[in-house]
Formats: sequence, C-alpha cells, structure tokens
Amino acid sequence: MFDYTDPVDKSISKNQGLIFSWDDGSRVIFRKSGTGSVGVTLRIYFEKYEAENILEEREKILQKLIEFGLNLSQVNKLAGR
Repeated sequence: MFDYTDPVDKSISKNQGLIFSWDDGSRVIFRKSGTGSVGVTLRIYFEKYEAENILEEREKILQKLIEFGLNLSQVNKLAGR
C-alpha cells in the first residue's frame, strides 16, 4: 500500500494506492485521484534513478516499468484509449 505524506503539513494519508518497488529503487505507483467532480482519475507514476545515462530519453529509461504498469493495469484496454 502507498501512504502519502504531505510535504507542507506532514499529514499522512493512508491507503492512497499500490506501490511496486524493485531492489534498484525503481517503482511503479498506482493512485486514485478524486480531484474531478465526475468519475475518477487513475494516476500511474513511473520512477527510476539513473546516474549514468542521464541524457537518454525518459521513455527509453522507463520502458520496462511502463510496460509492466500498463500490462498489469490494462488501463488501455479498460479505458479504450
């Protein structure tokens, strides 16, 4: 489970989503965002620390994480996009 800690007031919001993490510090976070008045927005965060290939395109560095997240969530199929 993913808990969010507000950087300003340090309040903690529990059970804000799911986090998948790897030994190298990479992670994929799935989080529901209820900022709209209708429906829900699913936010997917892809994070990876890269010290060597910093000039590579983000999509190339994150490719395996993006494939994992999209395959697991099936968001393209479910949303029709």
